[in-house]
This record gives sequence, structure tokens and C-alpha cells, in this order.
Amino acid sequence: MTWLSLNPASFRVLAGATGGIALINTIGNIAGFATPYITGVVKDATGFYELPMFVAGGSMLVSALLAFSIGAKVKDPAICA
Repeated sequence: MTWLSLNPASFRVLAGATGGIALINTIGNIAGFATPYITGVVKDATGFYELPMFVAGGSMLVSALLAFSIGAKVKDPAICA
């Protein structure tokens, strides 16, 4: 038995969240496909892997900061569940 079966209101929350989850998943899949090609092009242009790795690390840092800043504003614990 899962937590979904215990709270019928959570089905409505999840139904509204599916579009956002699909968008995030799509962006992640596109990034996973394009990043190796972009990394290769930049490496071929510069001869070094440092720049693509700094860009990847910087985007991860920005993502973490955004996640923490957005997560701090959520007041309803049912939304986070």
C-alpha cells in the first residue's frame, strides 16, 4: 500500500504535476543527447576539455541554487510529497 492510496486528494495534485514532470524530463533528455556533441565541438575548437566542464559544473550549481531557493518558498508540505 502506498501513500497515494491513503490520501485521495493527492491524486489531484499529481494530475496537475504530470505536465511539469514531463517538461522537466524532456529538457533532461534533450540535454543528455546534446551535451556530448556540444562538448566535442568545444573540445575540437579549443583543444581542451576545461571549458565544457566548467559550463556543465556551472549549470549544475545554478540548478542547485534554484532548487534550494524555490524549495524554501513552498509552504504546503502536501505539495512536496
